[in-house]
Amino acid sequence: MSAGCRDVPPDLFGDTAGATSTSAGTHGAGAGSGTAGGAGGEAGGAGGVGGGTGGAGGGTGGAGGGTGGAGGAGGNPAGTTAGSGGAGGGCDEVAWYCDADSDGHGDRNAVVEACDAPSGGDDACGGPYVASSDDCGPNEANAHPGAEAYHAEPMAPPARGGSEFDFDCDGTATPDPEQLFGGTGTLECDRLDCIRPNPPEGYGADAECGSTSEYYRCDQSIEERCAPRAAEAPERLRCR
Repeated sequence: MSAGCRDVPPDLFGDTAGATSTSAGTHGAGAGSGTAGGAGGEAGGAGGVGGGTGGAGGGTGGAGGGTGGAGGAGGNPAGTTAGSGGAGGGCDEVAWYCDADSDGHGDRNAVVEACDAPSGGDDACGGPYVASSDDCGPNEANAHPGAEAYHAEPMAPPARGGSEFDFDCDGTATPDPEQLFGGTGTLECDRLDCIRPNPPEGYGADAECGSTSEYYRCDQSIEERCAPRAAEAPERLRCR
């Protein structure tokens, strides 16, 4: 040491690295309202916006600026809160069909587009709205895919695009096999059928649904062979 100089206390200007960093960290965490703090050196002043006086401690040392930046990060919760409220959006609309007869099957000619099934039961649709559109008798509760009952009366009003007696929606009117001659409508008599206790009888294959025509019974008159002959039908031919 040269003459005339005095020893300078080492803590006269403070610990620019350790002490300043500690101060900046404390103030920065408390204020925490600014944007992200700067990195190192002069950027410490920017950190001071978020971290109060903490940024000033950066001086020429990068450590103070880094801690001042942490003060800016303290404002993140406010930004997070504001961003979390904007969730939303539409939906994908789908087709819903009017089920006026409430049989679980809708009318393809009465459709609306909506996210959820409309309530129905009003002037527009007397029943609920459903996702299916396979009803062949929109106003006949007994007519729908999978129906098993046979009917002697046609639908009222008739089915759209199909037979009036197509209650099971398979595209054809199927006669009740219990009413058909021989179970198939084939008019055949065995030579002994006419003398049996209950001669075969029933509708032929050409009989129309709901009618009493084309009904036959195995019969034999004097000197004639046993054959199907026209007879009076006990009931109308049922179909589905």
